[in-house]
Amino acid sequence: MPFKKKLFLMVSFSLLAAIMTIVFREAIAGLGSWGYLGAFIISLISSATILFPAPGGAAVVLMGRDFNPYALGVASGVGFALGSVTAYYVGMQATNTFATNRFLRWAGNAMERFGPPIIFTFNLIPVLPMDFVGLTAGATRYPLIKYLWVATMANTIKMITLILLSTTSWALVEDWIGKWGGS
Repeated sequence: MPFKKKLFLMVSFSLLAAIMTIVFREAIAGLGSWGYLGAFIISLISSATILFPAPGGAAVVLMGRDFNPYALGVASGVGFALGSVTAYYVGMQATNTFATNRFLRWAGNAMERFGPPIIFTFNLIPVLPMDFVGLTAGATRYPLIKYLWVATMANTIKMITLILLSTTSWALVEDWIGKWGGS
């Protein structure tokens, strides 16, 4: 299959996944009642969208009030890492197209020398585009198992931290409202 057709299919799949997360947001939010499996599925779906943001992380963070934050963070972290394989796969398909690209050679050298810290950082920080590192890892043929391992660790740490911060913040807000006569 030609690269352009593969790219079109992957972008179409990603766009469809993003649209589905918006259209079926109520049903996806309902997955929260599924507990840890729901957190995994929400994260998997939301990270399978390439370059189109999906609010899966926010839904999982809201679940932190009802579930163990550590188990929720692990389920979500694994889901986010596995969902990012779509970006990795698109990057693999782009390798032949960009084989002569100077940036890809530079990125390949960087991934070879500093792969784990790059993958970890891009997946750990919520505002960085983790799809970019997935695309780059795939394009440079970084080993998938290593990529998944590091991405899972970073996403798990990120989600546990976000869940703990949000539940702690919410408890502080509730205490503050209680002190001022709120219900």
